[in-house]
Amino acid sequence: MGDGSVTLGQLESWIEGRCQRRVIHFGACSVMNTHGNRLRSFMQNTGSIAIHGYREDVDWTESAAFEVLMMGRLQSAAFTTPSIKKFNRELKETAPGLY
Repeated sequence: MGDGSVTLGQLESWIEGRCQRRVIHFGACSVMNTHGNRLRSFMQNTGSIAIHGYREDVDWTESAAFEVLMMGRLQSAAFTTPSIKKFNRELKETAPGLY
């Protein structure tokens, strides 16, 4: 975001409680390379039903291709936990090399 960096905690404080029934995608490299408890806390504090992103550095062209597939599928998904789980499973099957 901009020329500087933002921690997960900073972002969490900015959007705390404002993301009910939302899916948050982190398009930056290695954002998801953190403990699962920390990510669950982020979801709980923001109200999001799902978060996803990359655990490691990724090539921008591959991530762009993956994100186009992801956003296309997400448009037809209901924002409920069962639907998001189904979306996740289908995305993994559709693009296993990018997933």
